[in-house]
Amino acid sequence: MKNQGFSLKLNDEIELSIFAKDKKSKEIIDFFADATQLKPDDQKTTQSKKRIFVFSNENELLSSKKDNASIINIDSNDSYLKLEPETIYRFPPREPDIDSSDHPDPGKMTRDEWRWRQLTRLSSVVGGYTLLNGGFLVHSGLAGFNFKDSNKGVILSGASGSGKTSASRLFKPPWFSLSDDLTIITKNSDDSYSAHPLPTWSSFFGKKLSVSIKKWNIEKSIPISTIVFFDRGDSNKIKRTGPARSLCLLTELAKQANEFLINGLDKKTILNFNKKMFLNIYEFIKSIPGYTLNLDLNKKFWKEMETIPEINPDFSVKK
Repeated sequence: MKNQGFSLKLNDEIELSIFAKDKKSKEIIDFFADATQLKPDDQKTTQSKKRIFVFSNENELLSSKKDNASIINIDSNDSYLKLEPETIYRFPPREPDIDSSDHPDPGKMTRDEWRWRQLTRLSSVVGGYTLLNGGFLVHSGLAGFNFKDSNKGVILSGASGSGKTSASRLFKPPWFSLSDDLTIITKNSDDSYSAHPLPTWSSFFGKKLSVSIKKWNIEKSIPISTIVFFDRGDSNKIKRTGPARSLCLLTELAKQANEFLINGLDKKTILNFNKKMFLNIYEFIKSIPGYTLNLDLNKKFWKEMETIPEINPDFSVKK
């Protein structure tokens, strides 16, 4: 079939084209493009543009004359992502809101689960290209704070069950929620960082909607001021997080965001991928401060977040 694709520009250095090579892959990238508000690709090539080809048919792999299309090669202009077979076995606990006891076949994925998994893998490939410019993909939410008509981005991190999704629903103005599950971090030419929201893919297929919105503008970014790690508690007390702890926590959350992708890679590629990701996160936490919040969802936890000077420089004066 004729290549059908979409263009994605994260910044001046990261410009991608995502193409479908067959019917199943078209279904996945159409879904991805609709949720992230991408525009059809104009087929024009630029020096900075990279191409991602998605396919499910082995014949497409042969016609591409690539030895291993399941490997993302972020150092090349072209990468090939092979979709997994729909008969793939499930491995809990990471599936969208379906209790194993109610599952039609606890041993295999439903088609919705398969789609959710492929969309997550494609997100990882897109996020992988930011590694070249000092960025990374992370399993975290993203919120904004409007301070004197200037928006400040806050990465919301924490282990599963720490309250990221619930907190994202509760923010009140001047706070606003941008995503609650996946965030792409990009490094700018002036060494500052920006964040791009990614969809909560499980919300499309699970029984419960984790977020109310269905569209995320992935190309629209917000400058990052700080990162807040959530711990469940009953105090809403906040404290500065040391860089070593921030590095460990962010590295684990970045690994979670890429777990479905690296399963198909060889050991050398995984090693290089993880090494580059770790070094980027190390540079990130050197310039972006981290804080830990003992989160109590029954109280106005965002008020405590407003005591962070990087978010609200006027707080020390008001206090």
